[in-house]
Amino acid sequence: MRLKDKIALIFGAGQALGETPAIGNGRAVSLLFAREGAKVVCVDRRADAWDVTYAALFMASDEAKFITGAALPVDGGRSCLVG
Repeated sequence: MRLKDKIALIFGAGQALGETPAIGNGRAVSLLFAREGAKVVCVDRRADAWDVTYAALFMASDEAKFITGAALPVDGGRSCLVG
């Protein structure tokens, strides 16, 4: 249980991860992390143009009028640091 109390974000859990056969697919990687005690969060979709469009529309709206000088990553959580 080396990863107890850690969170693993797994992208493409239903797809192959890269082209390295040793890594296998996202589901297999998810199971490996879970066996080591990590809480696994699977993100199983790719971004599309609307994800970025909606973020830009929000930033241009009145609802974002108090937000200044902030980065808004639209990456489905890929930039999150885990552990």
